[in-house]
Amino acid sequence: MATFNIQHQTVQHQYSADTINFYQSQTPDDFFHQLKNLQIELQKAIEAKAITGEKAVEAEMHIKEALLQAEETTPDKKTLTEHLASAKELVTNVDGLVTACTRAIESIRTLF
Repeated sequence: MATFNIQHQTVQHQYSADTINFYQSQTPDDFFHQLKNLQIELQKAIEAKAITGEKAVEAEMHIKEALLQAEETTPDKKTLTEHLASAKELVTNVDGLVTACTRAIESIRTLF
């Protein structure tokens, strides 16, 4: 059995995102619902101060823009992908959000 000595370690603003599953998105409506979940988890990470300052503001803006694009009758794949990729770059310290953004981008290829 492995043993880890974590004495004298300091953890600042650790945050674990809840499950967001874009792989279950089979329709654009499913995708939109998961994107809303991503927005909620981003907000929780900001409240927990895992993401702060300009990065928080910009990440929120990119997720909102992605939501607006996803609501369009025919969403533009490139624009949607760009907003999610930009958001992903801003949340690199929250693994769950990075994973969700990555999977959302992958889902765009098949859904739209």
